[in-house]
Amino acid sequence: MNKLAPTLLLLACASALPAHAVTVAEARHGIHAALDKRTAARHQHNAAAYLSTFAPTWTLTDVSGATQTYATMRKTIIDRLAHLPVTQMYKMTWKITKVTATGREAHATIATHYAHPPRRTPNGPVYVTQDMVSDTVWERTPGGWVQRSEKYVYDAKAFSTRAGARGEW
Repeated sequence: MNKLAPTLLLLACASALPAHAVTVAEARHGIHAALDKRTAARHQHNAAAYLSTFAPTWTLTDVSGATQTYATMRKTIIDRLAHLPVTQMYKMTWKITKVTATGREAHATIATHYAHPPRRTPNGPVYVTQDMVSDTVWERTPGGWVQRSEKYVYDAKAFSTRAGARGEW
């Protein structure tokens, strides 16, 4: 047997291993950076930057079990960012409430609050807010963290004839 064979086998196996497992702190920081990038991209109408935070295999499952694919979301984002003025976009705040990490993958629970622009009605404006909690799966890639999936575990909308106290329009 060739004397180099065991060494070459060891090198081949070692190169297939990830550099290191991601820590919870690294995952939280990376996911936070990806969400910040997404928020900035939305305000800059930069669909490419927004979409770069999602894996092409991304899926969304809402609380009713209905699913959405990356292709559908991509079309929606491109259309929305190309035609919708920033003043007609929702305001959004989010908070990462829990993160676990294994290998190059992280699971994060994210609470999000949306304040939609007032809807004009014959009886005056109607203010719509939405609170959601989602379980998300992320992966560290050479280009940064990308979201692979999202499942809404809570989704509630509120309607009011006056602006609320939580920073709504």
